[in-house]
Amino acid sequence: MALEFPGNPGLRSRPRRRVGRLIFRIFLVLTLALVTVAAYAVKTRPALLHPGGGDPLQSLADWTRTFASPTEAFGKDRITLLVMGLDQNWTEKDIMYTKGARSDSMILVNLNLADRAVSLLSIPRDTWVEIPGYGTDRINAAHSLGGVPLARQAVETFLGVPIDYHVLLKINAGKDLIDALDGVYLNVEKPMDYDDSWGHLHIHLKPGYRKLTGEQAMGYARFRNDEEGDFGRIRRQQQLLDAILRRMRSPAVLDKVRDLVEVLQKNVETDLQTRQLLTLAGIYRGFQRQKLHTSILKGEDAVTGAGAMVLIPNEEEKRRVMLEFLGTDVTTPIPASNP
Repeated sequence: MALEFPGNPGLRSRPRRRVGRLIFRIFLVLTLALVTVAAYAVKTRPALLHPGGGDPLQSLADWTRTFASPTEAFGKDRITLLVMGLDQNWTEKDIMYTKGARSDSMILVNLNLADRAVSLLSIPRDTWVEIPGYGTDRINAAHSLGGVPLARQAVETFLGVPIDYHVLLKINAGKDLIDALDGVYLNVEKPMDYDDSWGHLHIHLKPGYRKLTGEQAMGYARFRNDEEGDFGRIRRQQQLLDAILRRMRSPAVLDKVRDLVEVLQKNVETDLQTRQLLTLAGIYRGFQRQKLHTSILKGEDAVTGAGAMVLIPNEEEKRRVMLEFLGTDVTTPIPASNP
């Protein structure tokens, strides 16, 4: 397919709002997974609780220290995961569904289990790549064409890096988690009013310290229609994560194990096994932010013959970013992607 390159040459990255939402969703779901496994473990093994009550997170941390080492759980001390958030589609009756959807966002995650470091590589959804068996297309089309297997294959072909595991996140994970916890308490710092009918986002919150439902709390975290813009949104997302963790540290969370497991099953699809999730929960409990590295693949805007805007990756830039992502010296060769 012929491509046309508009003016203003140079490498660009697309707006990061979708990427930021997926990273936030990753931390929400990792929190959910960690505490669900913790609560289940403590519920089925009451002896894990510390005398006088218990913090499920601390109980899990103590238990997992003797449960499995990275090499026992994974066979190596560094793994790569493909994390995808799914686009939301809507029926004529305004009901959301994700079957056959394109991926909303894609992030490649490299976990160095030895030193507890995490690298996140964001892949713009419009990146123009070869999709095995289907020719060239935007990379986010791979999931709609062949599900998780084809999406994994497309990313591996494009980046030349084998993917060990996948995690598929649905859009309502955060909302359902908070509702399963019977809400969270937050200090709404200002009146928040925003309506986006096309995006099915409606935020109407009054100021004050109050308990918010899942929908209200996610609206609080997504609000950016003020002078702070994305910086305020990021700050509020952190406030929400902290509020969820406070809620989850209560021993009362043990009575919600069934609901939490249902939320996890409904919103997360992964080929990671329970033993591996337990190992990751133990390794990354108390994770330090300075151990997190994020990057994004850049490229050049182009227009297809059909008039679609796409992003053409720059091979030299891709190689540099991948070496950085893998924690490899820049002189070390990596496999080239297929043409």
